[in-house]
Amino acid sequence: MIYPARGKKQMSVLNAIAGVGFLGFAALLIVAALTQGHTILGLVMAAVLLPSSIYLFFVGMPQREQQRWQYEIQGTNLLVNLPRYRRSVPVSSIEKVVRAQGATRFWWGDVLQVRYVPGTPMMPRLLNPEDPDAFLHGLAEADPGLTYRGDRVSRTD
Repeated sequence: MIYPARGKKQMSVLNAIAGVGFLGFAALLIVAALTQGHTILGLVMAAVLLPSSIYLFFVGMPQREQQRWQYEIQGTNLLVNLPRYRRSVPVSSIEKVVRAQGATRFWWGDVLQVRYVPGTPMMPRLLNPEDPDAFLHGLAEADPGLTYRGDRVSRTD
């Protein structure tokens, strides 16, 4: 089952801010080259920097990256698939998943905090699915040792 992740809108805003900053810097370099009498260099920089930055920050890369924001439960594994980060977590290594209210990491708001069975290697601690209730229910279905309790899943009380 696939559960989309939240945070896409926040990353879009950050991408737009970075894009505007890069465009401003590129415009400054182009104007400097043109005013210094390097017309050809200024035109080449404009032809390369402006279209590529528009593609990188506003069109192609953000859309491609945001399509991958999801959590997926495949059999007994939880696949965390975020931009530049892909991890497979055995559901059997999860001890408890609870709601963490007021988390401010990337302006996400409320997230799910994961605690693992002792001895488990470092895994993602904060998850942010769009539908936390369905995600928790899916985890409980994937592993009979996990109990769904409405606002959390756990192996113990």
